[in-house]
Amino acid sequence: MENIDIATTQNVNISYKLAGIADRILALLLDWLIQAAYLITLFIVGAFLQSGFGMGIESFGLMSLLTLPLFLYEVILESLMNGQTPGKKIRGIRVMSTDGSEAGTGQFIIRWLLRFVDVTLTFGSVGLITLFINNKGQRLGDIAAGTTVVRIGKKSNIDDSLSYSGEENMPLTWPQARRMTPHEASLLNQVLNSKPESEEAYADLLSRTARVYAKKLNIDFPSPDNRAFLETLLRDYHNSGAGK
Repeated sequence: MENIDIATTQNVNISYKLAGIADRILALLLDWLIQAAYLITLFIVGAFLQSGFGMGIESFGLMSLLTLPLFLYEVILESLMNGQTPGKKIRGIRVMSTDGSEAGTGQFIIRWLLRFVDVTLTFGSVGLITLFINNKGQRLGDIAAGTTVVRIGKKSNIDDSLSYSGEENMPLTWPQARRMTPHEASLLNQVLNSKPESEEAYADLLSRTARVYAKKLNIDFPSPDNRAFLETLLRDYHNSGAGK
């Protein structure tokens, strides 16, 4: 499985495993099964309403409205589930920006619009060809949206990759840490364990990262010991239960 190296806004290069074509196809099939189950349920309910209550043409508008989520399935769920649909979540993959940030709704819409070319109108042939010749795991929709699909696994390994001082479930120094996403906590962990070329570069990296996280979490910049602050944030994220 190929990797993609992403330079984040904190100037840290992080290597992600690209989602395999098999994973993407299986995720798509799982989503289709979910959509089919939803559609079958609608037909059963519609048939019941027509036979039991004599609802005919007047129920057409309601049924059309209820089928709209199927049409917007990918956009709605990826926006609500941080780049995942149920199928992607089961397969442990997600959509993210190629600059390392979380993908936004606008990017999901672009991917969805070009899905009709990548998948629907061409039976997936354009999407597959583009994936084969592109070394960033991108179909046309991804290229246009500036996104890719990466493997994240079922559970973050943050807790296993950093030694925490003190006991678990200890009082939180920064309760705001629970607001971090698993991706942000993983990025923070990688910054703490990175090995820049010099101590000066590492100190600068810690300083900039501490300021970014303090601003994001609305924390008054606490102390000149940036590493201690970042380690405390990650420890609090762990002890708050957010990373479980």
